[in-house]
Amino acid sequence: MIVLPVSVVIAFSEFVLGYSTNGDICESALYCIKEYLLELNYATPPYPSYGAIVGLKAGVLRNGTRGLEKLCSIQLKFQNCMASDQQCLNGTAHFLANQLQISDEAARDYQIYFAENVYECGTGRRDLLDNLQCFRDHQNESVGIMTKCRRLSLPLRYDPSRRCKRAVNLTTCLRDGFRAVCRVGAGEFMCNEEKVALRSSGYADCEPQLKQIECGAVSIGTLSLAVTLFSFILVSV
Repeated sequence: MIVLPVSVVIAFSEFVLGYSTNGDICESALYCIKEYLLELNYATPPYPSYGAIVGLKAGVLRNGTRGLEKLCSIQLKFQNCMASDQQCLNGTAHFLANQLQISDEAARDYQIYFAENVYECGTGRRDLLDNLQCFRDHQNESVGIMTKCRRLSLPLRYDPSRRCKRAVNLTTCLRDGFRAVCRVGAGEFMCNEEKVALRSSGYADCEPQLKQIECGAVSIGTLSLAVTLFSFILVSV
């Protein structure tokens, strides 16, 4: 029996089956994410937390439409940089975590963050512009909501059977928090954005649960609950 070297078997598998081996996944990430953050005037390492990077983005958005244009230009460069490494942002976060030397949880937040950017610069751009003034007027509160909603959902991360519940909790928390600080339209935008981001960053199996979330119009009673939630978030920031 002829025993082929492992390297030959791997190369043949890639050629015939058309997939990248684990060793190839996220090879581009180290450079691409470093360059992306440099565009936001942040030098790595260390790599910023989700809340910190959202804060950097919020600072650029203070320039309104011009700020959004700048962010989308930076995002397009990042997407082109990662064009040959799509599995890195759409699959398991473990490979990205290894490349950046961060936790799987932090890597998953990076996946979600970049998926949010795709939505904001694509199908969600018009809705973002419609709500941009409120996000600018309440920049600190906005960053606080996004950070706290993730923190409130963390207890579920250790139970694989409840990951979809975590995705739902995160999405509804963002919806209700932004409804309280801005208006229903802002909550609807954040809800739709998070559903899109979660679907494309490792939570595709949660589609049945995410589909049931109502992002649109809200009753007075539900809005009252949202105000209560937002008050809790601000107190705990």
